[in-house]
Amino acid sequence: MPMPVPVDHDLTERAVRVIDRSGWGTSTAYPQIRTVTLTWVCPACQGPRGLPKEHLFHEDGHWLTCDH
Repeated sequence: MPMPVPVDHDLTERAVRVIDRSGWGTSTAYPQIRTVTLTWVCPACQGPRGLPKEHLFHEDGHWLTCDH
């Protein structure tokens, strides 16, 4: 039987990588990957959020990685 993954319920913030498509239609690189810090509490149930997983994708001729 596999051991459960421990969850750190005391963790209140976590940095994750997100896709920023706000530069669409401008001369800036599109899209960009930004690191943002999120409150690690579910807004619906007030429990801890799940663990982020790395997501590799291809867009606009480039391979990018963000968190899912």
